[in-house]
Amino acid sequence: MSSIAKSVVGKSVTGLAAVTAAMFATAAVAVPLSGGETRVVITAEIEPLGLTPGTLGSASVINADPLTVGFPISGGDIAADLSSGQILHEGSGISLTDGVELVSIENLIIDLEQSSILADVSFGDTSLIDIAVFSFDLTTLGEDDDVTDLEDPDISLFLTADAGGLFAELFDVIDLSGEEIAVAATAPEFADVDVPAPAALALFGLGLGLLGLRRRR
Repeated sequence: MSSIAKSVVGKSVTGLAAVTAAMFATAAVAVPLSGGETRVVITAEIEPLGLTPGTLGSASVINADPLTVGFPISGGDIAADLSSGQILHEGSGISLTDGVELVSIENLIIDLEQSSILADVSFGDTSLIDIAVFSFDLTTLGEDDDVTDLEDPDISLFLTADAGGLFAELFDVIDLSGEEIAVAATAPEFADVDVPAPAALALFGLGLGLLGLRRRR
């Protein structure tokens, strides 16, 4: 290889490394959210347990069978590599009742750093703020999975031990801790800030690619 060719190749490799480093650095920047929707499909058989679900606030039923609920995204911010940040759903939620006890699960927060969904849970005269109701693991998703596809949710949601124990005691049913209760997808809209929406979406896609790299490693 000639000295000129070596120089060109060297500069290309150096340039690629710089671009890659910049992309990884940018991916860690938190991007504010302005809206969007998170959609949850209930996969667990809860009716045989004698429980009836309902919607609260701005949550809406998208489909009755299987029960699919949409939760408007009210704000938050996330790192494009999905390593941190929160997706807020203030003013919406779901309820569960056995005809005697009524439990409200509201103001859901998708916490990416904790890999959990937090919520305000209330029953009777008791209110619990920001308790972990569900857990998830984005690194288990395949290369073809799209966390933003509201028509085909891929994120498995598992009931936490705290929530499972609470519901089992309140409703006198089996403890479903650790069981998949639902699958979800979230499609946030990005605020009009320094990072334009198309670029933010590209970074969000980069974050999914980084998750794939972590999974393969």
